[in-house]
Amino acid sequence: MLNRSTFALLVVSTSVVLGVVGSLLLRGAAWGLNLPIWVSLTAACALGLLRKSEVTVSRAAKWLALPILLFSFCFFWRDSDALKLANGVALAIAIGVLAQRAQQGRPGSASVRDYSVNLVKAWLWFSVDFAELVAKDMDWRKDSPSTVRLAGVLRGILLAVPVLLVFGGLFASADAVFNSSIIKAFSFDPVDATMTLFATVVMAVMAGGVIRRLCWPEKPPVLRPDRPRLEKPWLGVTEIVVAFGLVDALFTLFVVVQLRYLFGGGEHVAQVADLTYAEYARRGFFELVCAATLTVPVILGAQDLLPVGERRVRRFFIGLSGVLVACVFVVLASALYRMRLYVAAYGLSELRLFTALFIGWLAVTFAWLGVTIVSGMRSRFAFGAL
Repeated sequence: MLNRSTFALLVVSTSVVLGVVGSLLLRGAAWGLNLPIWVSLTAACALGLLRKSEVTVSRAAKWLALPILLFSFCFFWRDSDALKLANGVALAIAIGVLAQRAQQGRPGSASVRDYSVNLVKAWLWFSVDFAELVAKDMDWRKDSPSTVRLAGVLRGILLAVPVLLVFGGLFASADAVFNSSIIKAFSFDPVDATMTLFATVVMAVMAGGVIRRLCWPEKPPVLRPDRPRLEKPWLGVTEIVVAFGLVDALFTLFVVVQLRYLFGGGEHVAQVADLTYAEYARRGFFELVCAATLTVPVILGAQDLLPVGERRVRRFFIGLSGVLVACVFVVLASALYRMRLYVAAYGLSELRLFTALFIGWLAVTFAWLGVTIVSGMRSRFAFGAL
């Protein structure tokens, strides 16, 4: 086991190399096979350094390496900007969750907050992790092992520079091709060089921050003086029945009143003035998004306020929230039907395909929401939806 300072120097050196390689592979080139190569190289370096550290990563967290590699290889699968954006978001989420859950708990128990606020904080904190790696973890005293090794590397470079200049000049004079190659290598555009340096630093900081988060023991929580806790409000049978009853009534009324409008098909589109197939499909899609946006936080928020051990309240909650989810499924079916009419009239495009797939993903997500409601596994909803 290496001491802390030497291990920090090893991580910094590895991060710098990964930054240089990442800049050469990714900057100024379309992201395809070059991205999974760099991600795989970074994962291999992180795994090798993790074996030298004193930290144990849970087996469940290690499985997150599979989606990280999968989404990076998806950049090579199709040359679509929309797919690359989606894969990039998925890749960022998987890396952020791995950084958060590598040492604490199972990824499957991560909450909605872990996939939103804490995820953004994790990515912003990578730069802080790298700064602590250089400033705190490395011992900069003159007699420290890391300082001695770093000084040795610098002395070796200084000794090699005059020798390289002499032999380089001789080789350049002896061969015109070698001479032109040297001239091209050392002639650079200042703007391009600045962008290359910036990309190298960003990738090195990101790689170093992720590796430090994986390989360093987490800090113990700061103990704060006890404060009087406010008792969490809870919902009884009356609150559940009134609140969810009104919401269910609104959704049911919307479905009943709009039944002919939702499933009217081509004849209804032709009868309604100034309503094209495009408007017909888009209205259904945005109605779906609004319904989904309203339903999920309402159900999750109410579930968090249920009293523990009250089976009667829980039964009412399951029944009324089930009606709400069923109404959303009606809107889902309507949106898919609208999209089918749209594609039948105008053909399949990339945007229409993504829209239909998004609706399908929402259907699976709401089915999983129903499972977590019935089983009481609220903490598993966010991971299942992801």
